[in-house]
Amino acid sequence: MGWKPGVDENLGSYVYLLIDPREGRVFYVGKGTGGRCFSHVQEARHTTRDSKGDYEKLAMIRDIEASGHDVQIDILRHGLTESEAFLLEASAMDLLGFSDLTNRVVGKGTHWLGRMSVDDVNAQYGAEPVKFDPSHKVILIRVPRRFSKGMGREALYEATRVWWRMGSRRLEADYAMAVHGGVVRAVYKIDKWVNPTEEVIAEDPIREGRHGFEGHIDEEMEATYLFTDVTEWLPLGAQNPIRYVNC
Repeated sequence: MGWKPGVDENLGSYVYLLIDPREGRVFYVGKGTGGRCFSHVQEARHTTRDSKGDYEKLAMIRDIEASGHDVQIDILRHGLTESEAFLLEASAMDLLGFSDLTNRVVGKGTHWLGRMSVDDVNAQYGAEPVKFDPSHKVILIRVPRRFSKGMGREALYEATRVWWRMGSRRLEADYAMAVHGGVVRAVYKIDKWVNPTEEVIAEDPIREGRHGFEGHIDEEMEATYLFTDVTEWLPLGAQNPIRYVNC
């Protein structure tokens, strides 16, 4: 498997796809020059399943070949500069969906330029500094580690509501706001506070002594505060992910 003599000199930088021919499914997107697109198959053939650092891409290649098929390699676009190849690789990953690929690293620029919803674009570029009504008693909760672009309402709620180190001031709050990138992504009316059960603590002992809440989206509050910039209250570099406002 490889290029015929003289072919690679005409390719420049290119973006390629590794495809499972049994389903026609793309499982890897890459960029390179020369014979880069063939290197993964060679790596899979010359390493073993329990090799240190082995991962899903190599396992997929081995599975395809064990079934009597060859990995299909398509060149998505060639004759590119290196920067163009970076951009196309990232765009292809965004289009196909990173969760459906075996790539271990997202494309260059994906975190700030990649595929995102209109809401995420508005949050990134259109957030205005918040002005809190003094009567609104709020807890700001930063959820960066569990946040992902385009995540659903229910997933964001679960990522926001549990489990946090909070003092008694939490009992004064009427609302909780999910914050990512210094911007409010959801506003919840707090119905009640809850503590982790013994089962939850047994699963992860660090949750002992922490608190969570049960609540629901407050549309009226979101009309005022959704996609506002709260970095004045909860700076991006702040170690504590919790900030109380008016309570």
